Amino acid sequence: SAAVAKRQGYALVFEADAEGVATGRYWIESQDGELLEKRYELPAGVEVYGADSESGGLGFAENRVVFGSTGAAREGGEIVLKDRRGRSRRLGLARLTGKVSISSVESEGEQE
Repeated sequence: SAAVAKRQGYALVFEADAEGVATGRYWIESQDGELLEKRYELPAGVEVYGADSESGGLGFAENRVVFGSTGAAREGGEIVLKDRRGRSRRLGLARLTGKVSISSVESEGEQE
């Protein structure tokens, strides 16, 4: 990862509105808060929220996923991306390694 290669911490930041609900806009910052690339936006109709709640909060402090210079994340957790059709993907983050896993989320009424 860039954090390890450059021996510097980075953060993936999700913009939130006044109520703390993620807006779908995100960017990468250096450990000093400097914007490293342009700001991005999830495709229209895709929502992001914490895996434990559809309230819009992501469950990460200040909606920031912080990676240290070793590649480890400050905190682990999960977020869910959901499209207009109700299809969802869960993104899990392992705190110690910074590894991201992606899995499908079964919808209610959907059979395995």
